[in-house]
Amino acid sequence: MGLRGLEADALSELSRLALDVGDTQTAVDRAIEALQIANDLCLGLRQTHGLVVLGQALVRSKNRRLGAAYLRHAKNRADAQGYWLRAREADEQLRELGEDRDR
Repeated sequence: MGLRGLEADALSELSRLALDVGDTQTAVDRAIEALQIANDLCLGLRQTHGLVVLGQALVRSKNRRLGAAYLRHAKNRADAQGYWLRAREADEQLRELGEDRDR
């Protein structure tokens, strides 16, 4: 994975931290940066994790529809990957939103 993979991990965690303190714009920005690196390196699990964080950040920044779409995509990817932790996380968020999780 190397340093770029570690950078993706760090950016993802910074995104979650920003989300925890209510800074949704920074959360979105860091999640997108993490996803770009994960995409460049074809890091499937990191991509899925990034989609979950991005979806959550978008929902909290009042872009519910786009956030829910990212969460559904993340759930589908996580199910296909057997990444149950992220599948459950995305599913729970979608349930809270009252969204159809299987669309």
